[in-house]
Amino acid sequence: MHREYTRQYHQLRTHIERMLDSGAVIAERAPLTIRRGNQVYQVACGMLISEQSPR
Repeated sequence: MHREYTRQYHQLRTHIERMLDSGAVIAERAPLTIRRGNQVYQVACGMLISEQSPR
């Protein structure tokens, strides 16, 4: 059985690429976790979720 690979969430991917271009880094891959300064984001169910940063 051959299954064609197709990407989903094109706008999310574009947004993440822009974040990475502006200095954000991938902290973990599973689940995808992105760090930009003190702010941490995770990708879940096709959404970019911002975690509360400690004060």
